[in-house]
Amino acid sequence: MKNFRILPVILSLLASTCLAARDYTLRASYKYEGITHIATEPEFVDAGGHPFWLRLESVIFPDGSSACLMHFDFEDSQYRSIPKGVKIGVTLSGGRIVRGEQMGEGGERRSFETAKGRVYRNPARYIFEEQDVKDMASGATAIDVVTGFGPDDYFQVSFSGDEFSKVVSRHLEAIADAPLPPDEVAMEDISGYSDNKGSVTVLSRPIVARAEHFIYNVALNYLYYKNTGKEDFDLNFMIGTEDRYEIPLGSEIIFGLPDGTDIVLRQEREQENTVYCYPDAEQVKALTAGVDSVTIKAGTETITDSFTDGSFAEALARQYRALMAVAVL
Repeated sequence: MKNFRILPVILSLLASTCLAARDYTLRASYKYEGITHIATEPEFVDAGGHPFWLRLESVIFPDGSSACLMHFDFEDSQYRSIPKGVKIGVTLSGGRIVRGEQMGEGGERRSFETAKGRVYRNPARYIFEEQDVKDMASGATAIDVVTGFGPDDYFQVSFSGDEFSKVVSRHLEAIADAPLPPDEVAMEDISGYSDNKGSVTVLSRPIVARAEHFIYNVALNYLYYKNTGKEDFDLNFMIGTEDRYEIPLGSEIIFGLPDGTDIVLRQEREQENTVYCYPDAEQVKALTAGVDSVTIKAGTETITDSFTDGSFAEALARQYRALMAVAVL
């Protein structure tokens, strides 16, 4: 788990803008303390007895140098705390082995109920040369994972086809196509961080967005559920007006996108002058890429407003970048 208090420590060991609409392999692009992070979404690799979730992260340092991180969550019937400093070996199709070092500190004990029973997700984060990761995208036959410092503390994952290299290739492409962040997030972008027994909640600092008729006080919040490993988002915004608009539970909230399509969400609370809705991750990314208009079905009235300066999407994009800097995954 990350938060702003520990980020400087993590970043010393390692060295988002609006995401392209409908590109859901890319997770985030953000900058913090001069270091740029471009990361992909976790993707499941079904590899026999040791399946795992994989995502990539490009880290760009202020001097222009960079490194590539590979984040693994190994699914297993037992908990393994993979210690910092141990190695992973990736056997390429030509027989060459490339190695990466575990940069994390093991991980919190996390388990989930699945169709196959309870499984643990054992996280590890390895640092590689960028060329080695590119070579993995061309083909890999196996990975050897060291899980401790004893002679028997390891396991091997063999690939029957190109299931691993295809994921690596797709994620490398998403990183290469990602826009660089236009600004740098800071501690002040987060207004609350709560690590509870079953969940983590992160609140972003509200930002004002100006439209043709009203101003809107916008906030995007993040939730992570420890018992499922899932993430949710909570989008809320207040209409800046002295008039009273009742927005009943279930009312349609329609966001018009630049490509002419709409995202339709629902009012999740019985509220006056404030919208609460729950977009999924794909919808959040699309909203950060651009919002031309919003239509709110407020009881017998309908509010329609347009954002000529893009301020609504820019507010969400700034908040999303900050949330991704402290998100659990």
